[in-house]
Amino acid sequence: MFTPDYISAVTFEHLLAGSSTIAFTLSSVVYLVAGHPEVEQKLLAETDGFGPHDLVPTAHDLQHKFAYLDQGNIEGNRDRRLPSSEAPGVMAKDPKNFSEPDKFKPERFDPNCEEEKQRHPYAFIPFGIGPRACWPEIHPPGNKTLTDTCIPEIHISTLTQHGKTFGT
Repeated sequence: MFTPDYISAVTFEHLLAGSSTIAFTLSSVVYLVAGHPEVEQKLLAETDGFGPHDLVPTAHDLQHKFAYLDQGNIEGNRDRRLPSSEAPGVMAKDPKNFSEPDKFKPERFDPNCEEEKQRHPYAFIPFGIGPRACWPEIHPPGNKTLTDTCIPEIHISTLTQHGKTFGT
């Protein structure tokens, strides 16, 4: 029987799991963009082209007007640095499906890109498929809202770009 306490606990568990996934995805994308200034410039051009800085994009805008931002989020999920023994990383790094698999290239997910057209539809499924797919697959505007908010407001770079490492 589903008691109110049980329902509350499951709901809380899903909120925690979802927020940590989004936080990890966002931090991965920001880190990868920091190491690729040309990607940052394209993202800034796309967000600046949307309209005045005080204009907040709607969910519809996020789904239809920020294609490169979407590609960056997808590539950020694909480009996670996993040990080669972990199965999810194996599919995402297969050179048969991803040319230059170790390179961060959001353009590879452009629907008009030959690589995207030729790739098997299940070559990269970070959030599963079907009715049990994870929340970002069903409701992608969440990550896009966060990324769209962060990218235009700050210039990001890595410590190594400044000749520094952590702790120095």
